[in-house]
Amino acid sequence: MLSRTTNYVGHLDGNMQIKTEAAWTNEPAEWRVDSQGRLIARARPRSDFWRKTRNGFIADSGHLYSVQVRGDFVARLHVAGEFKEQYDQAGLMVMLNNAVWLKAGLEYVDGLYHFSSVVTHDYSDWALSHAVDAPALWVMVERDRDNFIISASLDGQRFSVARECTLTDNFTLEVGPYLAAPAGEGFVATFSAFEIHQPRQPRRMAESS
Repeated sequence: MLSRTTNYVGHLDGNMQIKTEAAWTNEPAEWRVDSQGRLIARARPRSDFWRKTRNGFIADSGHLYSVQVRGDFVARLHVAGEFKEQYDQAGLMVMLNNAVWLKAGLEYVDGLYHFSSVVTHDYSDWALSHAVDAPALWVMVERDRDNFIISASLDGQRFSVARECTLTDNFTLEVGPYLAAPAGEGFVATFSAFEIHQPRQPRRMAESS
């Protein structure tokens, strides 16, 4: 189900080319934007984004609350979760379509909170970084043409690069917070300080001027 609401993106800089409405790809069990502008959502049971790797399983039931962004960008947010069951996860996602996307954020694995990332080109991979002490983290994704840099921070100031990858050179992508509960009954995640910056003019606009 795709539903729309307005005025969620917290801060835009530069020559942003972005739609004014955010949209859910698969609306979660519950969600709201509180008086502080935080997005609070509860994942549905057995929700996930995953494709084919290892067992051929395809899941497109995770929850993505996205805006369309054209050209290069830097997106970041703070995520905190009431993680309790294996693979509960929440963070930041970039999507072209069901077969081409990336997601990065906190994931609850074997009783610990990890920074994890998945990059999908029809088949999904999975990268798991070291465990963190608390169920809260800053996540940042930077786009430079078809190249993407995924970073994380504990304080929102000092970011460490977790991985670099290629995804797509398609001009327009969906970008926003996501959550999923692949093996559990659902949990609550809180997203705040969601920002999308575009430090330079989208390249195709610049090339045509």
